[in-house]
Amino acid sequence: MFVHRQRYLLWTLIVISGTFVCYYNFNSKMFPKRIIFKRPRHFPLIIIDNKDYLLNTPGCQIPNYAKKYVYRKIGPKVFPDTVCGRRAVTVFEKNNSITFKIDEKIMKTYYAKNFSCCYQFATQSKIPGHEHDQLDYTNCSNFKNGTSVEFLEEIVTVTCRTGQSKIAYKDAYIILKKRNIDKNAKAPKWNILMLGLDTMSRVRFYDTLPITAKYFRKYRWLDYRGYQKVGDNTLPNLMTVLTGLNISTVVDKCRAGSLNCFNYFIWNKFKEAGYTTCYGEEYVTCPDTFSTFKGFKTNPTDHYMRTFFLTDETLIKQVLCTRKKPSSTHLLNYARSFATTYKDNGFFGLFWINSYTHNPFGNPSFLDAEIESFFKTLYNSHTLDNTFVIFFSDHGTRYGNMRIPMESYYDDRLPMLFIWTPKNFRREYTGKYYSSYINQARLITPYDLHHTLADILKLSTNTINVTTAKGCKQCSSLFQIKSPYRTCADAGVSANWCSCHNMSYVRGNASSTQKSLQRAMIYLNNLHKNIKTKPCSSCAKFKHPQLLRSHDYHYENKTYNVIAFITSPHRVAYEAVVETIGTVSAVLSLRTITYYNSRGGCVINGNHRAYCVCEYRANCSHKT
Repeated sequence: MFVHRQRYLLWTLIVISGTFVCYYNFNSKMFPKRIIFKRPRHFPLIIIDNKDYLLNTPGCQIPNYAKKYVYRKIGPKVFPDTVCGRRAVTVFEKNNSITFKIDEKIMKTYYAKNFSCCYQFATQSKIPGHEHDQLDYTNCSNFKNGTSVEFLEEIVTVTCRTGQSKIAYKDAYIILKKRNIDKNAKAPKWNILMLGLDTMSRVRFYDTLPITAKYFRKYRWLDYRGYQKVGDNTLPNLMTVLTGLNISTVVDKCRAGSLNCFNYFIWNKFKEAGYTTCYGEEYVTCPDTFSTFKGFKTNPTDHYMRTFFLTDETLIKQVLCTRKKPSSTHLLNYARSFATTYKDNGFFGLFWINSYTHNPFGNPSFLDAEIESFFKTLYNSHTLDNTFVIFFSDHGTRYGNMRIPMESYYDDRLPMLFIWTPKNFRREYTGKYYSSYINQARLITPYDLHHTLADILKLSTNTINVTTAKGCKQCSSLFQIKSPYRTCADAGVSANWCSCHNMSYVRGNASSTQKSLQRAMIYLNNLHKNIKTKPCSSCAKFKHPQLLRSHDYHYENKTYNVIAFITSPHRVAYEAVVETIGTVSAVLSLRTITYYNSRGGCVINGNHRAYCVCEYRANCSHKT
């Protein structure tokens, strides 16, 4: 009896076990097991805001300067689209042809009753030496309302004339022309969309773009509060992201022209891996990043927007217009079209806006609702399901009245960096995502961002050998947790740009302040002695400095005095960082904080303009 009971229990156990195994296998296929990442105990689950510090780690303490430093909001958050004029001619693309539609009611507002219109396609100039700043046009071909023509080029211009041949209406359009994609090629797994705003610190972003900030919080974008610039202006900070090189190496490699250092650009690595690439930057009269290196003689990416903005940009009531639409609107519309068109094929796109943010008197609030709408559209179209978005800047405010307070020292050095990580990536690479989450409260630089782009490429293709950032050997991807002991030196940031310290007020009549001011004036006047100027002109000697502020901080056995002062003639202001070791002092950096010193127009090298106030000799026939 006992034996039979044992057999019965044994068979019952076998049946139950078999049923469980079948059930488990079925469910594991139907409902895949979630990846669980066990959080290390020494890391917080939530990045907690600190009222006194933006960053507070053993290696880097950045005070929360925003408590006393606020950007003033100017004007409406949404600017009327009609500032650039009303669009009387629209252009539609379908099946590799474009169709023109004319709104005669709107055309009458341009005093065009008996009018005729023609169109032209525009391309990059083939004239040697002018590829970067001129265009080639086809002949102007007549069209009427409803006319359809072959879609030959992305850029189309329209001109309408009255019966007296007077120009009544002009407009320009850029329409994405999809390149041929190999249908048999395996599409890369993750896309990259980079949208940059020039001169946008993290604090300026929160003060002037509250609608976008609210959207980011709602959808849990990563916010890197310790993103630190590595150089003065756009050139070193953006080129570090794109190449992983420091500025001295960039200048050496690219001196003969941008195409000579083409292989160092990260977008070229993406292109080799089968991605479609695009670069767009508006405000062409404002020297772009690559103007320093004579621009590009041929298109650097598959799609290139500079040619379009050369058709005609005009500033009207603080709005930069390319014909009948704001330049920023053209750029965002094209970026949206680019991303949605190639979302399933693999793309890398970099788009840069200067117009509302580059100048101190610009108004970023005009962009706020439009940028939020841009990201909403991409999210709703599922483009962001497999797309990383890097929303970033090069530096904070460098000129103008906002540079007078001490807090501007930090604001200049801490540009914004926000990242959208696709939800599928968060699930598949939970550990990497968690690292990028923790790094929101770590010191981060453009070198790390370059490494991150390279990592995304590797995870997407596994076929491309990407060289890591040579400009900083200790830097790494945001997918690796940064040490809380990381210092500026570890992150590739020189002492004169580092913001990892509190600064103390120093009296204006203190001996250290007076010595630093004297040292800065000697340095400034020695600089202008070696500046070459045009005939009949020279740089005036700087005199009578007036102190604006003086602060210092200490690191190891060194003291750093940060002073701002105004000089004569013409009240040009400068900020200097003076390093003192014992009794020996040296100027680490000296830069103007007066908006683009227009009084230095006599210099031959434009980079010297900030250190020269021109004076002209009387009775000189060569005066310019």
